[in-house]
Amino acid sequence: MFKTNQRFSSKHLFFLFRKNQINHPRICFILAKKKTKSAVQRNLIRRLAKEFFRLSQYDLPCFDIVLLTNLQTKKASKQELKLCLKEFFDGLKNQK
Repeated sequence: MFKTNQRFSSKHLFFLFRKNQINHPRICFILAKKKTKSAVQRNLIRRLAKEFFRLSQYDLPCFDIVLLTNLQTKKASKQELKLCLKEFFDGLKNQK
């Protein structure tokens, strides 16, 4: 997955994605403790990403998506995370 993919990065989150051979999109989370120490923050990211994915999965093309955090993630507010996720999923809808 990490070698053959397309990338998208924002200030707080990093996404890898590539086409898959099945008929629906999938998402995976890699939220390292090293980069986001607080379990509360990691769970917030996971919950927000799952919700954005759930709401837009029928509009998305068939991609495997990996969400990663970076060092700036721990400083992000809930609104900033929502903005990053919205920007990514809106852009991915146009990848058809």
